[in-house]
Amino acid sequence: MADPFGLFLGFVALLAVAFLAVYAYYESAGAPAPVRTRHGLTPGRSAAAVAVGVGLAVLVVAVGGRVSFEAVLASRRYVLRVGLWVVVVVGACEAVAGGYGFARRWWQCRPDRVDATGRVEAGTTAVSGTVTDDHAAAAPVTGRTAVCWSWSVSVTGPGLRRYDEDDPHRTVDGGTGGCPFVVDDGTGPLCVDPTDATLAVDGERSVVRQPDSAPPDGFADPAPSVEADYADRPREYTEAVLRPGETATVWGAVVSDDDGPVLRGPRTTIVAGSPAGVARRYRRRAAGYALAGIAGGAVGVLGLLWSVGGL
Repeated sequence: MADPFGLFLGFVALLAVAFLAVYAYYESAGAPAPVRTRHGLTPGRSAAAVAVGVGLAVLVVAVGGRVSFEAVLASRRYVLRVGLWVVVVVGACEAVAGGYGFARRWWQCRPDRVDATGRVEAGTTAVSGTVTDDHAAAAPVTGRTAVCWSWSVSVTGPGLRRYDEDDPHRTVDGGTGGCPFVVDDGTGPLCVDPTDATLAVDGERSVVRQPDSAPPDGFADPAPSVEADYADRPREYTEAVLRPGETATVWGAVVSDDDGPVLRGPRTTIVAGSPAGVARRYRRRAAGYALAGIAGGAVGVLGLLWSVGGL
């Protein structure tokens, strides 16, 4: 006959895995776009990493440990120690998921997969070329001339997460934007629409707004709610842009429009740099994140086994 306490723990573990995975998905989906994609993650990958990490931790405890109801109730330190190693395992799984995301980006932008901008057809493709100056707009934080941009705003001050804690810095909003622009590698122009695209662009600059200060030149107030809610605190806006004349590598789905082929859609990725440089950067990140995740996972599993008496 099955142990009632073991069945109860299994049921609680399943609920915990489901709850934490759903929470991770919506927490990631609600994060500012530059933060959400910075580490190679998507809401789905983040949720899957949390589910795998918590599930792995539960499996290690169930198979390799000796857990009793009395021990759980009697020692808060025991619970905290186990919880710490669970967090390490989940973090390791997030790192592996990030490495997978960077590996996908590397695969998409390898130089041997890049097509000529003037000869693309409908379907998935990767191109690289110089951003022409036919179309451009003013970036919302610095007012620089650009074709697309990403920005985030952090607030300084205590009590950002809890009113009784001194939490001096937190990213509270962010986003991406731009206007349709053209890239050309010499074989012909291709229009790119950055709406809903994932951006990894350069030229980062910061603007700090002090309480009750006048907005700087070129500042278009991209986050009115932040300005209204945190007017009494310093706000640091960070912006990166892609400007005419720079080289960009873009991949995603090409669709036919009245004016010709257009590369656009939520699966579009726009990265500043040449295919060789971009591929090298993502290959290194993929390897680094994966190795860190594997090492962290091994340490977390050993720590769990030690904590629950399996070693």
